Amino acid sequence: MDMFCRNLPAMAHLNDIILLSATFEQQFLDLETYFLKLKDYMLGANRSKCHFACSRVKYLGLWITSRGIEIDPDKLSEAPKIPPPRNVKQLQSFLQTCSWYRKFIPNFSEIARPLSNITKEETVWTWTECEQKAFTTLKNFLASPPFFSQADFTKPFIFRTDASNYPLCAVLLQDMEEYPIEYARRLLNSDERNYSTTEREALAVVWALNKFKVYKEGSKITIASDH
Repeated sequence: MDMFCRNLPAMAHLNDIILLSATFEQQFLDLETYFLKLKDYMLGANRSKCHFACSRVKYLGLWITSRGIEIDPDKLSEAPKIPPPRNVKQLQSFLQTCSWYRKFIPNFSEIARPLSNITKEETVWTWTECEQKAFTTLKNFLASPPFFSQADFTKPFIFRTDASNYPLCAVLLQDMEEYPIEYARRLLNSDERNYSTTEREALAVVWALNKFKVYKEGSKITIASDH
């Protein structure tokens, strides 16, 4: 689907595609390109499942709107009431919920690490101020999650990267807007943790370029790193 959606303002998951047109008039032009691509790829569309010129669309538990991409508030309406877990099973359930929305939580891996550590086998259950702080931080994100701006492929992109002793982090922005388009992060493996600071920062840049490659191809980009 990445190849199919190239040069289209689109989001795809399996066989579902959303066209994100800036204006009503642009929607017709994008649809023309879309249907020509369907023909080229010898694909079809189910008319009963097609909806056109919508101002907002619910998609994979998210709302796609003119403002950007937002979590469906009904999905997390009970988040403020979640009590601290009392055992590993309850904590794993909480982390699974957070993980589903992890792309909306900056530095998710780093924040969740104290909680993930006590779910490991042969680890004695302990709930200290450190675990409570991580739990509260994640719960607050669920209660008031940020939203993502829509990508404008006519404008350049900014890849802001960072690396620490454990994770690599990246944020995709445009025009230094307050709201990001996408977050990304991953943990360093044991070999990568032995890299120098400069090497880890360089690794973060290379990783971000690959992670956000769908935005990179055919677009002007700026890399923002603190090294």
